[in-house]
Amino acid sequence: MGGRGVTKPEEGAPHPKGMRVSAHQLSHRWPGAPHNSFGPVDFEVAAGGLCMLIGPNGCGKTSLLLRLAGLTEGPGRLWLDGAEHGPKTFKKLGAAMGFLWANPDDGLLLPLVWEDVAMGPCNDGLSAPKAKEVALYWLAKLGLEALRDSPICSLSMGQRQAVALAGLLARAPRLLLLDEPLSHLDEAKRLQLLELLAGHGATCVVATHEPGFWQQHWRGHSPPSPLYLSKQEVP
Repeated sequence: MGGRGVTKPEEGAPHPKGMRVSAHQLSHRWPGAPHNSFGPVDFEVAAGGLCMLIGPNGCGKTSLLLRLAGLTEGPGRLWLDGAEHGPKTFKKLGAAMGFLWANPDDGLLLPLVWEDVAMGPCNDGLSAPKAKEVALYWLAKLGLEALRDSPICSLSMGQRQAVALAGLLARAPRLLLLDEPLSHLDEAKRLQLLELLAGHGATCVVATHEPGFWQQHWRGHSPPSPLYLSKQEVP
Protein backbone atom coordinates (compact mmCIF):
# COMPACT_ATOMS: atom_id res chain seq x y z
CA MET A 1 0.00 0.00 0.00
CA GLY A 2 1.06 3.59 -0.50
CA GLY A 3 2.10 5.74 -3.42
CA ARG A 4 5.39 6.10 -5.18
CA GLY A 5 7.52 9.14 -4.57
CA VAL A 6 6.14 9.79 -1.09
CA THR A 7 8.80 9.73 1.61
CA LYS A 8 7.91 8.35 5.02
CA PRO A 9 8.11 11.31 7.42
CA GLU A 10 10.24 11.10 10.51
CA GLU A 11 7.38 12.54 12.52
CA GLY A 12 3.89 11.11 12.40
CA ALA A 13 5.39 7.60 12.44
CA PRO A 14 2.91 4.78 11.72
CA HIS A 15 3.81 2.57 14.69
CA PRO A 16 2.78 4.25 17.95
CA LYS A 17 2.49 2.21 21.12
CA GLY A 18 -1.10 1.19 21.75
CA MET A 19 -2.99 2.31 24.85
CA ARG A 20 -4.39 -0.19 27.36
CA VAL A 21 -8.11 0.32 28.09
CA SER A 22 -9.87 -0.86 31.27
CA ALA A 23 -13.48 -0.16 32.25
CA HIS A 24 -15.45 -1.06 35.38
CA GLN A 25 -19.25 -0.78 35.62
CA LEU A 26 -19.27 1.82 32.85
CA SER A 27 -22.69 3.13 31.80
CA HIS A 28 -24.34 6.22 30.38
CA ARG A 29 -27.81 7.70 30.31
CA TRP A 30 -28.60 10.73 28.18
CA PRO A 31 -30.57 13.49 30.00
CA GLY A 32 -34.28 12.72 29.96
CA ALA A 33 -33.81 9.17 28.65
CA PRO A 34 -35.85 6.44 30.42
CA HIS A 35 -32.97 3.95 30.41
CA ASN A 36 -29.22 3.65 29.96
CA SER A 37 -27.86 3.87 26.43
CA PHE A 38 -25.41 1.11 27.43
CA GLY A 39 -24.15 -0.74 30.45
CA PRO A 40 -23.05 -1.21 33.02
CA VAL A 41 -20.17 -3.02 31.32
CA ASP A 42 -16.76 -4.27 32.39
CA PHE A 43 -14.08 -4.91 29.79
CA GLU A 44 -10.40 -4.61 28.97
CA VAL A 45 -8.54 -4.10 25.71
CA ALA A 46 -4.84 -4.90 25.61
CA ALA A 47 -2.43 -2.36 24.18
CA GLY A 48 -2.53 -2.71 20.40
CA GLY A 49 -5.63 -4.92 20.52
CA LEU A 50 -8.95 -4.72 18.71
CA CYS A 51 -12.30 -4.65 20.50
CA MET A 52 -15.50 -4.89 18.47
CA LEU A 53 -18.65 -3.26 19.89
CA ILE A 54 -21.49 -5.43 18.63
CA GLY A 55 -25.24 -4.99 18.93
CA PRO A 56 -28.38 -3.65 17.26
CA ASN A 57 -29.03 -0.01 16.45
CA GLY A 58 -29.79 1.92 19.61
CA CYS A 59 -27.78 -0.32 21.95
CA GLY A 60 -25.26 2.41 22.80
CA LYS A 61 -22.22 1.64 20.65
CA THR A 62 -21.66 5.30 19.71
CA SER A 63 -22.41 6.41 23.27
CA LEU A 64 -19.73 4.04 24.55
CA LEU A 65 -17.20 5.38 22.03
CA LEU A 66 -17.98 8.93 23.19
CA ARG A 67 -17.47 7.86 26.80
CA LEU A 68 -14.13 6.24 25.96
CA ALA A 69 -13.08 9.47 24.27
CA GLY A 70 -13.83 11.43 27.43
CA LEU A 71 -16.53 13.49 25.69
CA THR A 72 -19.26 12.37 28.11
CA GLU A 73 -19.35 11.28 31.74
CA GLY A 74 -21.45 8.99 33.89
CA PRO A 75 -21.30 6.08 36.34
CA GLY A 76 -18.38 3.70 36.35
CA ARG A 77 -14.64 4.12 35.99
CA LEU A 78 -12.35 4.16 32.98
CA TRP A 79 -8.57 3.84 32.85
CA LEU A 80 -6.18 4.40 29.95
CA ASP A 81 -2.73 2.93 30.57
CA GLY A 82 -3.65 2.77 34.25
CA ALA A 83 -4.59 6.47 34.54
CA GLU A 84 -8.24 7.30 35.24
CA HIS A 85 -9.84 9.10 32.31
CA GLY A 86 -12.85 11.37 31.81
CA PRO A 87 -13.77 14.88 30.65
CA LYS A 88 -11.24 16.42 33.04
CA THR A 89 -8.37 14.53 31.43
CA PHE A 90 -9.57 14.95 27.84
CA LYS A 91 -7.22 17.85 27.12
CA LYS A 92 -4.22 15.83 28.32
CA LEU A 93 -5.09 12.57 26.57
CA GLY A 94 -7.18 13.80 23.64
CA ALA A 95 -4.24 14.18 21.26
CA ALA A 96 -3.41 10.50 21.75
CA MET A 97 -6.85 9.45 20.45
CA GLY A 98 -8.53 9.44 17.09
CA PHE A 99 -12.34 9.47 16.82
CA LEU A 100 -14.03 8.57 13.54
CA TRP A 101 -17.68 9.61 13.32
CA ALA A 102 -20.18 7.38 11.53
CA ASN A 103 -20.85 10.32 9.21
CA PRO A 104 -17.35 11.37 8.06
CA ASP A 105 -18.58 14.90 7.29
CA ASP A 106 -18.79 15.47 11.06
CA GLY A 107 -14.98 15.30 11.22
CA LEU A 108 -13.97 17.05 7.98
CA LEU A 109 -13.47 20.78 8.41
CA LEU A 110 -11.24 22.28 5.70
CA PRO A 111 -11.94 22.69 1.97
CA LEU A 112 -9.15 20.61 0.40
CA VAL A 113 -8.21 17.01 1.12
CA TRP A 114 -4.54 17.53 2.06
CA GLU A 115 -5.38 20.60 4.13
CA ASP A 116 -7.86 18.70 6.27
CA VAL A 117 -5.45 15.80 6.85
CA ALA A 118 -2.62 18.22 7.70
CA MET A 119 -4.72 20.18 10.20
CA GLY A 120 -4.25 17.68 13.05
CA PRO A 121 -0.43 17.52 12.76
CA CYS A 122 -0.36 21.33 12.60
CA ASN A 123 -2.43 21.53 15.78
CA ASP A 124 0.00 19.07 17.37
CA GLY A 125 2.88 21.49 16.75
CA LEU A 126 4.40 20.43 13.43
CA SER A 127 5.52 23.10 11.01
CA ALA A 128 3.27 23.64 7.99
CA PRO A 129 5.72 21.93 5.56
CA LYS A 130 6.19 18.94 7.89
CA ALA A 131 2.44 18.66 8.51
CA LYS A 132 1.83 18.59 4.75
CA GLU A 133 4.50 15.90 4.37
CA VAL A 134 2.80 13.77 7.01
CA ALA A 135 -0.60 14.35 5.38
CA LEU A 136 0.64 13.29 1.95
CA TYR A 137 2.26 10.19 3.43
CA TRP A 138 -1.02 8.97 4.95
CA LEU A 139 -3.04 9.88 1.89
CA ALA A 140 -0.64 7.70 -0.12
CA LYS A 141 -0.94 4.84 2.40
CA LEU A 142 -4.70 4.89 1.86
CA GLY A 143 -4.42 5.16 -1.91
CA LEU A 144 -5.74 8.72 -1.97
CA GLU A 145 -2.75 10.59 -3.39
CA ALA A 146 -4.61 11.43 -6.60
CA LEU A 147 -7.22 13.28 -4.51
CA ARG A 148 -4.75 15.38 -2.50
CA ASP A 149 -5.81 18.71 -4.07
CA SER A 150 -9.49 17.85 -4.49
CA PRO A 151 -12.26 19.76 -2.71
CA ILE A 152 -13.75 17.51 -0.05
CA CYS A 153 -17.24 18.49 -1.22
CA SER A 154 -16.51 16.76 -4.55
CA LEU A 155 -15.70 13.37 -2.98
CA SER A 156 -17.93 10.33 -2.63
CA MET A 157 -18.95 9.27 0.87
CA GLY A 158 -16.43 6.41 0.77
CA GLN A 159 -13.63 8.77 -0.24
CA ARG A 160 -14.61 11.17 2.56
CA GLN A 161 -14.51 8.33 5.06
CA ALA A 162 -11.01 7.36 3.89
CA VAL A 163 -9.83 10.99 4.09
CA ALA A 164 -11.20 11.26 7.64
CA LEU A 165 -9.26 8.11 8.56
CA ALA A 166 -6.09 9.56 7.03
CA GLY A 167 -6.57 12.64 9.20
CA LEU A 168 -6.72 10.46 12.32
CA LEU A 169 -3.68 8.37 11.42
CA ALA A 170 -1.65 11.48 10.59
CA ARG A 171 -1.65 12.34 14.30
CA ALA A 172 -0.04 9.01 15.32
CA PRO A 173 -2.87 8.13 17.75
CA ARG A 174 -2.42 5.47 20.40
CA LEU A 175 -6.16 4.76 20.65
CA LEU A 176 -8.54 4.70 17.68
CA LEU A 177 -12.29 4.93 18.35
CA LEU A 178 -14.03 4.08 15.08
CA ASP A 179 -17.78 4.27 14.50
CA GLU A 180 -18.66 1.97 11.57
CA PRO A 181 -15.39 2.66 9.70
CA LEU A 182 -16.19 0.23 6.87
CA SER A 183 -19.74 1.40 6.15
CA HIS A 184 -18.95 3.48 3.04
CA LEU A 185 -15.90 1.58 1.72
CA ASP A 186 -15.76 -0.94 -1.09
CA GLU A 187 -14.25 -4.41 -0.59
CA ALA A 188 -10.74 -3.45 -1.69
CA LYS A 189 -10.63 -0.39 0.59
CA ARG A 190 -11.99 -2.43 3.51
CA LEU A 191 -9.21 -4.98 3.20
CA GLN A 192 -6.63 -2.22 2.77
CA LEU A 193 -7.86 -0.47 5.90
CA LEU A 194 -7.78 -3.64 8.04
CA GLU A 195 -4.24 -4.37 6.88
CA LEU A 196 -3.18 -0.82 7.71
CA LEU A 197 -4.79 -0.83 11.16
CA ALA A 198 -3.39 -4.26 12.06
CA GLY A 199 0.14 -3.03 11.40
CA HIS A 200 -0.33 0.43 12.85
CA GLY A 201 0.15 -0.27 16.55
CA ALA A 202 -2.76 1.71 18.00
CA THR A 203 -5.42 0.07 20.13
CA CYS A 204 -8.72 -0.03 18.21
CA VAL A 205 -12.28 0.03 19.55
CA VAL A 206 -14.69 -0.37 16.66
CA ALA A 207 -18.47 -0.12 16.53
CA THR A 208 -19.58 -2.52 13.83
CA HIS A 209 -22.51 -4.44 12.39
CA GLU A 210 -20.05 -6.70 10.54
CA PRO A 211 -18.02 -8.56 13.19
CA GLY A 212 -17.58 -11.52 10.86
CA PHE A 213 -15.63 -9.41 8.38
CA TRP A 214 -13.25 -8.20 11.10
CA GLN A 215 -12.80 -11.69 12.51
CA GLN A 216 -12.10 -13.16 9.09
CA HIS A 217 -9.66 -10.54 7.82
CA TRP A 218 -7.98 -9.08 10.92
CA ARG A 219 -4.25 -9.86 10.99
CA GLY A 220 -3.24 -8.14 14.22
CA HIS A 221 -1.04 -9.69 16.89
CA SER A 222 -4.12 -11.01 18.71
CA PRO A 223 -7.66 -11.95 17.59
CA PRO A 224 -10.46 -9.37 17.84
CA SER A 225 -12.35 -9.42 21.13
CA PRO A 226 -16.14 -8.87 21.02
CA LEU A 227 -18.12 -6.73 23.47
CA TYR A 228 -21.85 -7.41 23.06
CA LEU A 229 -24.29 -4.61 23.86
CA SER A 230 -28.07 -4.90 23.99
CA LYS A 231 -30.87 -2.38 24.06
CA GLN A 232 -31.75 -1.28 27.57
CA GLU A 233 -35.49 -1.55 28.17
CA VAL A 234 -35.71 -1.27 31.96
CA PRO A 235 -35.03 2.08 33.69
